[in-house]
Amino acid sequence: MPFVLMMIYSYIKMIFKKITLTSVIVPLQITFLIALYIAKFAFLTFMVTIIVWLYNRIVYVFDLINNLNSNTDFELVIQFLKSIGFIQALNDTFAYFSYVLVSFMVLMLTKIFISAMQSIVDEYYKIGVLIQLGLK
Repeated sequence: MPFVLMMIYSYIKMIFKKITLTSVIVPLQITFLIALYIAKFAFLTFMVTIIVWLYNRIVYVFDLINNLNSNTDFELVIQFLKSIGFIQALNDTFAYFSYVLVSFMVLMLTKIFISAMQSIVDEYYKIGVLIQLGLK
């Protein structure tokens, strides 16, 4: 009789384990995985938006300096900086190094994207292991 009770207990325990794993843990983990993926995508989109906005602001400032009229308060300073070639040097330097700056930012965003994908793959692997353990 105790042997039969132990078999029934182990069977109920196994069924409860499978039900718990497949109905509670795996969907919860998938939900957290989706939330993590959405948060990382939002962060990546935010970073790209900030980089584009910053680049556009720098271009706007350089265009503003180049197109200043002679009726501004800074006419003497701007004329002096233009006469020694400082404004032109800033424009040329920005034109050359903007590609380096953008490439560096793309490299950093790629690094973030790859680490996000690695964590997502790791989570899918964990879900697969949990499902396999629950089905045994």
